[in-house]
Amino acid sequence: MKFTNGFWLMREGFDVLYAAQAYSTRIKHAAAGDSVSALVTPKVINHRGATLNIATLNVDLDAPAPDVIRVRVAHHTGGTPALKFPVTQTESGAVANASESYTTLTSGGLTAKLHTGTEWNLEFIAEDRVLTHQRSRSLAIVNDADGK
Repeated sequence: MKFTNGFWLMREGFDVLYAAQAYSTRIKHAAAGDSVSALVTPKVINHRGATLNIATLNVDLDAPAPDVIRVRVAHHTGGTPALKFPVTQTESGAVANASESYTTLTSGGLTAKLHTGTEWNLEFIAEDRVLTHQRSRSLAIVNDADGK
């Protein structure tokens, strides 16, 4: 569904909150492979008070198979269960690492690089080449006029 009129204007009746920052990340270690969870905010958090009354997105990265990285995004996880499709999972041996400016998850030859600075950036890299990325205005929460 299209929520914009062109690139800059929002379609009437919709409110969009774009991902602005991976506020915090957490690495989970497991025998089948590591995973990464990130709390993503629609504005840059400069002080504790900036965390009040804002929406958040939960972004989870894991590897269900070698050379595959799954990205799951959730805004509200309660309510009616989401539509799901079965995924055959194998031991991926994914490895996660963190530095001051980014967190990576590597599965085989594929790496997801989540930048943790003040700009939203999720890159997918193979053979030292960026295959695709998500930057500003790519991940968002969209509400209609009724706030749904």
